[in-house]
Amino acid sequence: MISEPTFEFLAIRLRKGGRQQFIANWSLKTILTCLGHMAQDSTHGCGLRINHSRARKLANNWLAESGIPFTSPLVLAIESPNTFRPLSKFPDSGFGIVSLPFSALIDVADGIHRIAAIRQMDLSPKILVESEWPVELIECKGGDDAAKLTSQLRRDLRPRRPPTKS
Repeated sequence: MISEPTFEFLAIRLRKGGRQQFIANWSLKTILTCLGHMAQDSTHGCGLRINHSRARKLANNWLAESGIPFTSPLVLAIESPNTFRPLSKFPDSGFGIVSLPFSALIDVADGIHRIAAIRQMDLSPKILVESEWPVELIECKGGDDAAKLTSQLRRDLRPRRPPTKS
């Protein structure tokens, strides 16, 4: 019997908002390998529409700046259960190895346009391997929970307008 491919990476485990979460750094190559297919369709995951002109504008800005600037973490909805093995020398530190089946990657809750922009850039394999971005993985209980997370993130990240004076 062939088992499902599993992705293993070093991460920090934490609990926030009642959800188990992991913070890691992934190379751009890893991001494109694991998530690139999500950034090519016109609709994405939870019914969000990918604005390809927005992604193209991001890619052009980064190329004009001669590099990809530091960015906020990509936020991924992942399905539990997954496996977390604490580092043996520091079992209470929150650092460990996450083993995640590829099928557990449910959705990109925030950062889909950044991934689409990277796809549009013709970056060298060396840059893809050497450049890293922070990734925040948040456990969800299926697609509906991931949609709820995405909606909450969009609401929380949307700039607030000051009240108008009448």
